[in-house]
Amino acid sequence: MEGAPEIPPPSAAPRPRSARFLLERIGGILLWPRRYGRSLVADRLSWLAPLMLLAVLTWLPSQPAALREMRIAREQAQVTRLIDRGVLSAEQGEAMVERLEAQREAPWSVRAGQLAIGALSLGVLRILFPALLLWAGVRFVMEGRARYLAVVSVLAHSAVPAGIRELVRAPLQRLTQTTEIEFSPAIWTGTDTLGGYALAQLDLFDIWILAVLVGTLAAVGGIGRARAAGLVLPLWAVYTLLKLAYRATPFGMAT
Repeated sequence: MEGAPEIPPPSAAPRPRSARFLLERIGGILLWPRRYGRSLVADRLSWLAPLMLLAVLTWLPSQPAALREMRIAREQAQVTRLIDRGVLSAEQGEAMVERLEAQREAPWSVRAGQLAIGALSLGVLRILFPALLLWAGVRFVMEGRARYLAVVSVLAHSAVPAGIRELVRAPLQRLTQTTEIEFSPAIWTGTDTLGGYALAQLDLFDIWILAVLVGTLAAVGGIGRARAAGLVLPLWAVYTLLKLAYRATPFGMAT
């Protein structure tokens, strides 16, 4: 892309991993994924910095007490809907409400631990396992070249826009006093219906994630962007269909 800064090829002497360099590389990958993605090939620890940044971006919006109260109130309303629909018994619902109430008084250390556990589980489901599928696709289907850790780094960098989304969403939630902030066509329809939820999958930040993922995977795997898209988009389509199928269930519609 015209105007993109030049970076040394992977074979060049590596630059020191200063904080400034790592942030510059993350920013470069988010804007020029194919060009900056080449630098991930020779760096076996390139996945660490974006994961740390993503953790910070996800943690910061969860700290204001007002936002925490809105989230707890929303989850309590979801429990009530599950009881009304017969998905949960009254006893199960009461136990879930008690756990939510306990979160109001939970100390910072407990909330940090809960966030760490959530981040670990999401890391396995959204980074390590998808990276295995993409690595196998690049190596054995597209006959490209890629190390598994390099593909993990691709997934880690492409996830950063999700953290930016939460950072942007938090002040809008405080301003509007609602947790329902959308960056998709669902802003006009809401997400209460299955059709509205389907529109919510066209989130601007998710499209950004896909663009970064395709461009960076092409650079790391030594394949064209069209071939990289041929690996990424079908996996995204299957994931989206599974989300829609879950949403169509009584439990999904209540949440």
